[in-house]
Amino acid sequence: MLDSDLADATLAAADFAGPAWASLSDVRRAVLIDMAFQLGAAGLAKFVRLRQALDAGDMGAAAREIASSRAAEQCPGRYAELVSLWREQVS
Repeated sequence: MLDSDLADATLAAADFAGPAWASLSDVRRAVLIDMAFQLGAAGLAKFVRLRQALDAGDMGAAAREIASSRAAEQCPGRYAELVSLWREQVS
């Protein structure tokens, strides 16, 4: 079941990121997969400004959108780690 759920989360994250997916590092992809795994495709789809930042190639804005999300308020430790991982990557 875990393999199936992980595959679903990976597809959801790739679909969410769209064309930007190809240019993301493995770590940034893992951040989006983690978010998709936790929130589901519908939950990840609510990150409209994150998607806009990805489309614009603005990784700093993407990190800020993750950090300022409702999900980050609900799971501050988890999202602090995700944001840290995102910011450590240099595009």
